[in-house]
Amino acid sequence: MTYGFFGAHSAAAAWAGRLDDADKARISSMYMLFYYFGASVIGTLGGKFLMMSGWLGIVMFLTVELSIALMLSAVLIKKG
Repeated sequence: MTYGFFGAHSAAAAWAGRLDDADKARISSMYMLFYYFGASVIGTLGGKFLMMSGWLGIVMFLTVELSIALMLSAVLIKKG
């Protein structure tokens, strides 16, 4: 999971920088803002699922999270 996360993060950061040559700083800063915000929110929610349902809750939480990420990726690939 960790290797996949950091691989996806590196690819997404590079992809975000290529979106607009004129405004790379703003795009990169927005990416980082949402990256840290998402990590904080999802990390907190993961802890809540662990406390409520144990490891099964974490597995279900990650399954839903990864499914959403795959759907978003499919939409972005079709647009790109």
